[in-house]
Amino acid sequence: IHTMMRLLCQVLLKSLLIYSFPRISFYFLLLYLLKKLEFIFQLHFEVEEQIDTIVIAGMGGRLISEILEYGRAKLASISRLILQPNNREDELRSWLVSKGFRLLAEDILEEAGKFYEILVAEAGQQTLTEQEKRFGPFLMKQELPAFQLRWQKELKKLEGALAHIPEKNELERSAMSKKIESIKEV
Repeated sequence: IHTMMRLLCQVLLKSLLIYSFPRISFYFLLLYLLKKLEFIFQLHFEVEEQIDTIVIAGMGGRLISEILEYGRAKLASISRLILQPNNREDELRSWLVSKGFRLLAEDILEEAGKFYEILVAEAGQQTLTEQEKRFGPFLMKQELPAFQLRWQKELKKLEGALAHIPEKNELERSAMSKKIESIKEV
């Protein structure tokens, strides 16, 4: 939890400084965060008028998408989403762009063998390739050690799984080989 909160704060500060408050001092930025952010820890949410940012963290990308879909009518007043999916990041990115959101920033952190991605989004149009949905359009462009390590580990895992798929299962082997090649391309 501590790592996740630390990463969330880092991304919040980066995204707010880059996109909203380029000249505001750190002290006033922290005051702003304390007044404006509402952390939501429910499977559904009620949006109060003063809330402009929603943070959903610590669950899968599919569940985050379902939560957002459930409360979609209430998202019109929200200016920013800060999301930390534990898995299925590609599904969450797909949901975001299909529902009229665009990614502003992404970050990744590795701690104790676990990888944490943070997605910052706001209302807007964006098109993502399948590769960008899977790997993250910003993460692909940055040369972050955690990103490289994550996909190296995933590559080894998939190569090991491919070695255990019998040769007669051509479709399964082909699908696994495509996943392996997509990682090697990045």
